[in-house]
Amino acid sequence: MKRWYVPIILICAIVYYFIYTYEPREVAVDLPFDARVVYIEDVTQDGLTSGRFGDIVLLDGQQNKRLLLTRDNYYNMNPAWFPDGKRILFESKRDPDRYALGLSWGSSLFTLDIESRGITPFLPDLSEHEFVDHISNPALSPDGSILIFNSRQFDSNNVIKIDLNTREVTVLFTQRSFTGAYFSPDGKLISYARSRNRRSLIEIRDLNNEGELLERIELPEQYSIDDTINCYPGEWDTVTSFYFSCNNHSKRESMLFHYSINNQLLQLITVIDHWVVFDVHWLDSSRFLFVGTSNDKPSPFADFLLISEIFMYDMETGELSKITDNKRQKRHLGVYKE
Repeated sequence: MKRWYVPIILICAIVYYFIYTYEPREVAVDLPFDARVVYIEDVTQDGLTSGRFGDIVLLDGQQNKRLLLTRDNYYNMNPAWFPDGKRILFESKRDPDRYALGLSWGSSLFTLDIESRGITPFLPDLSEHEFVDHISNPALSPDGSILIFNSRQFDSNNVIKIDLNTREVTVLFTQRSFTGAYFSPDGKLISYARSRNRRSLIEIRDLNNEGELLERIELPEQYSIDDTINCYPGEWDTVTSFYFSCNNHSKRESMLFHYSINNQLLQLITVIDHWVVFDVHWLDSSRFLFVGTSNDKPSPFADFLLISEIFMYDMETGELSKITDNKRQKRHLGVYKE
C-alpha cells in the first residue's frame, strides 16, 4: 500500500464516524411531556441493526434533554425502569465468558444507574440455573418484587418468573414466540403477544395461580382478514383492563384496542392510517407515545425494513407529533411517570 493511502483512509474513517455514528452525550430538546423515556437506538443511520440494536438513550421531559446513557460495542436491548426511577434493567451481551464479540445467543441482565451511568450485573448467578440460558425480554412488576423474562433453550422459550425477595425461580410456561410481558398494576396478571397458526393474538395469565392461562384474545373477523396482522401488548390502565395494538399490513393501518377482562369487552380505540405502530405507552388519558414507521408498502416486514422513530399521538385532536428524527432505528420504549 502506498503511503499516501493511509491518511486518506484515516480521514474517511473519521468523517464516517462523525456523520453516521457520533452522537453527543447530552443535547437540549423541547419535549411536549414531563415523563422520562428510555429506548434503544441504532448507532448508524443505515436503517439496519448492524448486528446489534445499539445504545440506551434517555429523553428527560422534566429537564428537556436527551442523554446518551451508553456508548459501547455491546448488544443492548429491552430497558425497563425500576420503581424508584433511578435505575434501568436491561439485557446485554457483555459477559466475555458466555460469548465472543456479542455474536452468540448468551444475553445476561444488567442494571444502569441513571445519575452515574454505572453498569453492574443483575443476578449474576442466574445463568447457573438449569432452566436459564439466553435471557431476554425482562419485565419488572410495578413494585419491583417480581421479574419475568424468557430463556431460550434449543428450539423453545421458557418463560421464567423470579421472586426477587426470596430468589425463587419458577418456569411459568413454554412459549416459542413470547416477546415480553406487561404487568397489571397490582402485579397479579400479565399480558403478552404470541403467534398461533400464523395468527397474532394476546394472552393473559395469572401469576398467583402458577401462571395459569386466563384468556386468549383473537381479533374478530372484521379486524383480522388475513395473516398479515401483528399484535403487540400494551399497558394496563386498571387491574382488569389493558391496551394493545395490532398492525394490519394489508390495509396499511394500525389499530389500538382496549380490553376489559371483567366483561370480555374488546373496543377499537383509534386507527392510525399508513403506520406501523408498536411499543405504545400512555402519557395521560388522551396522549400516548409509540415507536412507528410510515407504512407505504403492504409488507409484513415493513416494521423491520423502514426507519422507526418515536411519535406522540393526541386522541382528542388527532395530531401526530414526531419526537425523534435522527434517522436511527428505535426499539423498546420504557416510560417512567412520577
